[in-house]
Order: sequence, then structure tokens, then C-alpha cells
Amino acid sequence: MKQQPFEVALDLPIKTYDIDFAGIVSNIVYIRWLEDLRLKMLECYSPLEHLIAKGYCPTVNSTQIKY
Repeated sequence: MKQQPFEVALDLPIKTYDIDFAGIVSNIVYIRWLEDLRLKMLECYSPLEHLIAKGYCPTVNSTQIKY
């Protein structure tokens, strides 16, 4: 299977504090997982240390998610 540009894979375990009493994952957890994936992508393709050494600081300007 062909890998897409900047594609990464990451195991995302669901912790007990990520779910409510009905077993539903909290919406904020998805945002945290997106951030985990963003950091993994940087680690694989453009390590944060290299960006900072060049004077760059990657930031998230906005987040939009459809549930």
C-alpha cells in the first residue's frame, strides 16, 4: 500500500479518563489525538529541534473537527 505524504501511524490508547460513564470518548480527546499525530509527523519528517534551530516555531492557528 502506498504511503501518503506526511502519513504517520500512532497507537492511540483510550484511557479511563478519556471516556464518560457511558463509555463515550470525550470530544476534547480527539483534539489531543490530533496534536499527538502532529507531533509524530514533525518527529518523522521535520524534527522540532531542527525547526527551532532554524528559527521556526510550528504553531496551530486553528482547529476544526466534524464529529
